[in-house]
Amino acid sequence: MLELTIGIPVYNERSAIHRAIASVLNQSWSGPYEILVVDDGSTDGTPDAVRRLTERYPQVRLIQHERNLGRPAARSTLSANARGEWYAMLDADDEWYPDKLQRQFDRITSLREAGRDVSKLMVCGNIHHVDLDKGTERVKNFYVGYGEAGYGLARVLKGDNTPISQLAIMQTAFKRQIGDFDPALKRAQDWDYLIRFFRLGGWIEFLPSPPLAIFNFARGGRDADVVRSCMMAVIDKHLEAYTEAGVDPDAVRVSVQGYIDSFKEDFAS
Repeated sequence: MLELTIGIPVYNERSAIHRAIASVLNQSWSGPYEILVVDDGSTDGTPDAVRRLTERYPQVRLIQHERNLGRPAARSTLSANARGEWYAMLDADDEWYPDKLQRQFDRITSLREAGRDVSKLMVCGNIHHVDLDKGTERVKNFYVGYGEAGYGLARVLKGDNTPISQLAIMQTAFKRQIGDFDPALKRAQDWDYLIRFFRLGGWIEFLPSPPLAIFNFARGGRDADVVRSCMMAVIDKHLEAYTEAGVDPDAVRVSVQGYIDSFKEDFAS
């Protein structure tokens, strides 16, 4: 088995996928890995672009869906076909800094040496958020906001959701134990996944600055009503967890509604 699988779902991102894969190939970490790309029925030539990369770089492997099934299905295909002991997530339009994997594996090694069980560990960190529409950028310091302040199931149930699609690394076996990303959710998939992660005993280590990845954010295709309905569906799906954690789901519904109303312009397509 390889040490690591980097899973990248892609749909009609022919230009961006080169940048994402290059950011993996340029990592300072030198362990054995594969870059597993699942093309979710692209129609813009993305599969051909990735196929050319597979011919040049043996680390790159391509799986194709015959038609577009949605990002949760692509992520599920990635998980089912991963060959690595560890699994790292990356979206096709985002990038990693060159020391990202090295810093994460260094932390995993130090935890192991300290006698910690890392079988249900997820390592995340800070992110460089680039707003492509507004032309602004900033570093989101999750190490301070989550790592130092404490982060677990109760905070996640309240909607305090750290990004994992660009940052997370975890053991593939535990990722599969958590299960697939919910195909019914067009949005809020990561939120649902993190709730299940914590309920199964998962825990997260956040690395301090500098950031690990670049999140290239664009608003195109985001619909406020879809985001709201998916977030409400996540709450309904996990009512048992809300009861167990002593978190009021109705208060979270109100908070979600306020969040969507406040940022409705940002979600408009």
